[in-house]
Amino acid sequence: MYRSMLAVLFFLATALKIADASKLEGRVLWNEVCPGYSNLGHSKVILDDGRYAGGIRRDGSFSIPDVDEGSYILSVVSHDYSFDTLRVDVHPSGEAHPDVRPYVLGTPHNPPSPISLQYPIVLKPRRKADYFVERQSFNALGMLQNPMVLMMVVTGVLVVGMPYLMKNLDPEVTKEMNERQAKFSSIQNAMQTGDFRGGISALLTENEAPNSSPVPQGSSPKPNSSSAKSKANKGGRRR
Repeated sequence: MYRSMLAVLFFLATALKIADASKLEGRVLWNEVCPGYSNLGHSKVILDDGRYAGGIRRDGSFSIPDVDEGSYILSVVSHDYSFDTLRVDVHPSGEAHPDVRPYVLGTPHNPPSPISLQYPIVLKPRRKADYFVERQSFNALGMLQNPMVLMMVVTGVLVVGMPYLMKNLDPEVTKEMNERQAKFSSIQNAMQTGDFRGGISALLTENEAPNSSPVPQGSSPKPNSSSAKSKANKGGRRR
């Protein structure tokens, strides 16, 4: 007896819920983007990402039964075509038709758009999906826009053109450049081997120049005139 009463109550609650639910109806309007059902293929109309759903028939009509009162986002699941997204506000059964308004994905749900659309719902295919991506061909200009390629090109030009540039330089400038390069190489080797003291010493003495010119062999310095006079005076007094 207790079980039968529970079954009756459950049946009555289900009947009341079905009676209070609404049925959404609409159709797909064929156009030059999608001429007919054979082009569209198997597709369906869903509310809130599949909470309620209804298939599209061959004549383009669709219906979603037993939709409870509330606000929903209507979209079309199709493999090859894209449709507009709509906002549908469902009222209690028998009060009024659902309110249909345009909706843009990613925007706030409230407040709703002031534009009201017709009911039953009319959906139009907007564009056909293109899954083919054309393979890019070789582009020399695009390669030159890469910074790494530009660095390689500049380095190659310097390597090829440096010998010709060195030939046209003054011999003294060439000698000085070779000496500087040798000093830098010695400093680098000292740093790599851990001889920091030698590397720092070479770095400090790199630009030092001799303070006095060397005295040629076989020559003696000239005597000072004042010292020669003093010696002559001393010699005269002794006599």
